[in-house]
Amino acid sequence: QPEPQRKDAQDVVQAQQKYFEQEIEHFRREIPNGRTIVFTNADHVCFIEREPDVLREMRKFLSK
Repeated sequence: QPEPQRKDAQDVVQAQQKYFEQEIEHFRREIPNGRTIVFTNADHVCFIEREPDVLREMRKFLSK
C-alpha cells in the first residue's frame, strides 16, 4: 500500500489527467474542424520547449 502522501499525489495526477482528457473531448465536440495535438511530457510552454514540433504541426494545419 502506497504511503498516504504518495497516494494523494497519485490521486491528483489522475484527476488532472481526467480533466485534460475531458477538455480535449470538449474541444473536439465544439470545434469539429479543429485539430487536437497532444504532446506528452509537455507543459503550457510547449511552444517554447517543443518549438520544432509545434511549428511542424501548425504548418501542417495551415497548409490544408
